[in-house]
Amino acid sequence: MNIFKTSAVALTACVMTAGVALLGSQAAQAEDYESFTLAPGFRPNPVIGTGLSGGTRLVDCYTNESGGRTLVRTYVDSANAPDHVVTVTRPFNSLRASVQADGDVTLVIEGPDGVYCSDDVDGLMPSVSRNWPSGTYNIWIGDFVGDGRGVYRYQLYLTQQ
Repeated sequence: MNIFKTSAVALTACVMTAGVALLGSQAAQAEDYESFTLAPGFRPNPVIGTGLSGGTRLVDCYTNESGGRTLVRTYVDSANAPDHVVTVTRPFNSLRASVQADGDVTLVIEGPDGVYCSDDVDGLMPSVSRNWPSGTYNIWIGDFVGDGRGVYRYQLYLTQQ
């Protein structure tokens, strides 16, 4: 094999490997979409959940951020498939749910006392800090794309304050 043919084969292998690695970086992982059972004093603090944002279900919800009600139209997974389920066994006076991701994501929380939605609290990142009564909370991390493949890898932080 001459040097040019060897280089072309090696370059092709590198490009193919890099392409597979990039495709695989957005795939769901075994530890994604974890559920949590929490009570005041939980450890570690925070607990962290991971996954991929978005879905194909369009949800309209309102935030109470920036001093007024703001409509957020976001895409999340189906109503019977939340990204995370949090069971609160004893009420929290202050629990924070916040998200970090590589792109613009939203946070939708459906609990025993209503639906809470957040967008762009910390830059483009959503966050909800409030009291959480005992009960079950369904949490979705949404985005604005709506293609259902999972757009941004995220980390959900649940922090007792």
